[in-house]
Amino acid sequence: MIKFDVHKSKRIRYALIVIIPIALSAFTHLWNPIGFPTIYIDEDHYLRRASQVMEGQGPQESSTIYDHPYDHPYFGQIFLASMLKLTDYKVPTEQSFESPESIQQLYTLPRLIMGVLAVIDTFLVYKIGEVWNGRKVGFVAAILFAVMPLTWMLKMVLLDSLLLPFFLGSILLVLYSGKMKKDKVPYSKILVILSGITLGLAIFTKVPIITFIPLIGYLIFKHQRSFKVLGIWLIPVLLIPLIWPAYIIYSGNFENGLNGILYQVERGERNFNDTLTFLLQADPVLIILGIAGGIAITLIKRDLIFLLWVIPYFLFIANVGGIVKYFHFIELLPIFSISAGFIIVMVSNKLSLIIKKREGNNKLPKIISIT
Repeated sequence: MIKFDVHKSKRIRYALIVIIPIALSAFTHLWNPIGFPTIYIDEDHYLRRASQVMEGQGPQESSTIYDHPYDHPYFGQIFLASMLKLTDYKVPTEQSFESPESIQQLYTLPRLIMGVLAVIDTFLVYKIGEVWNGRKVGFVAAILFAVMPLTWMLKMVLLDSLLLPFFLGSILLVLYSGKMKKDKVPYSKILVILSGITLGLAIFTKVPIITFIPLIGYLIFKHQRSFKVLGIWLIPVLLIPLIWPAYIIYSGNFENGLNGILYQVERGERNFNDTLTFLLQADPVLIILGIAGGIAITLIKRDLIFLLWVIPYFLFIANVGGIVKYFHFIELLPIFSISAGFIIVMVSNKLSLIIKKREGNNKLPKIISIT
């Protein structure tokens, strides 16, 4: 009976650890969905494309509707359309689209869906942090991911927000596969295949996610120590995104597809330095703690995850053309939260140890020497 109570107490404590960041994330991302942040023009594009998928007009919109319909792969609009269809979403037609009521009707449900995805992301950040660096790090990382200023970007209807659960799920599946192999649990390779599928879907949503292949490939080889397993994982990672160019060629739109990609690379002013300045001003605590934690993880744990997560993607954004906006860094928010959680827990443990040593020294009996 006592053993049962102890186990029950542990389960309750663990449930609270998980529920607290989830509740905070739900409040942050589901409250006032269209009041903040303001609606950005890209949200209109992705919502329009999802609506066309729901109406049976195909996965890729026509160039008669938008000049560059092939600027991104089309899984994002299929995924969004599927979620909207499940909620019986309908585009308002009777009211003027310029009225506040129609805008509220148009964006409330999609923004709420993005908020739910952000809550799922929070849970995935917690689990990644827990499996990688322990429960305390996972808890702090999830709290930071739930409430820090930059995470408001997750409320927006953007490809980066749509793909994030798939990307984080791919990482978590690999970490769990390594844990299963360490515990000699069979079928760990199934999780590796599922990881490849989820990363492939993330790339099928937005091409720059290919920069995370080295990160997850490193994790697979680190845990599985097998080039064969790595090759099996790569099959869905590469084949699923190839559906997009295959569709373009099959539909006879190769030239339009090429023009869409070139447009995405060459369009507009980059504003890269201004974007970085904005991010630092918007959330200096998360960025500074995240970088400090990343350095600590790399040097103390001798782990390359932070570097492989940040550097390839950052270099891609910095050097490949196209407009750079603040929300293009959504993919880095999880690792900055986990790294910040790591440095906070590490410093907290060090301070706690110092305090305990001082208290222990104060309790020692004083020795009086008589000369």
